[in-house]
Amino acid sequence: KAKLRACWSEPIVSSQGTVLGTLACYRQEVHHPSPSEILNVSNAARLAAVAIEREWKEQALLISEQRYARALRGTTDGLWDWNILTGDVYLSPRWKLMLGYEENDLADGRDDFFMARLHPDDVLKVQAARQAHFEHATPYQVEFRLRTKSGSFKWLLARGQAEWNENGVAVRMTGTISDISSRKVAERALEASERRFRTIFEQAAVGIAVIDTSSGRFVSVNQRMCEINRRSREDMLRLTFM
Repeated sequence: KAKLRACWSEPIVSSQGTVLGTLACYRQEVHHPSPSEILNVSNAARLAAVAIEREWKEQALLISEQRYARALRGTTDGLWDWNILTGDVYLSPRWKLMLGYEENDLADGRDDFFMARLHPDDVLKVQAARQAHFEHATPYQVEFRLRTKSGSFKWLLARGQAEWNENGVAVRMTGTISDISSRKVAERALEASERRFRTIFEQAAVGIAVIDTSSGRFVSVNQRMCEINRRSREDMLRLTFM
């Protein structure tokens, strides 16, 4: 119908061997392609494959970057990326905000910036966690305190994952930090409450016992309960309440 009398095509093949399409040539007269024509079409097909793959990779990268940007805006965690070989560190806007800084207040810097703001009591703990991760691939998860812009300290939880080169040397590390200050306040309040309860429990003038209702066994007894029963605490905890 189109009055075509000859056709030949060359597949457009990706670098992975996948067929992406075909480059076809049509003529309105009977024709056998010469070697030079076949070579030109083959070169054009390879060029088309390079262009198509590049376009796909650019689109995939754009989608990935957009997805990453949305995730970064939506998370309450701060992101950091540390080039271990150079010491350079990227800090996300959320990371900076956690310490009371605006994005432009705090330029991306070096690992020294992080270490200088660590609470003195947490330095060795962070260094040990890093070493264990770098040398034994132990999951990196550590709690520490960082000094904020105002000078106060905030409790944070860091998680991270390193990349190792072919020699097994850690060269890069990426991770997040989460604000756990509220949890730490609650833990301290709970510890204080438990200490008060223990003090009242032990110093009570009457015998007090905590009993597991499912087994009837004594879970805990105070000193006065032991004195009343003339038994040691160990003996009392082996008894069943009758």
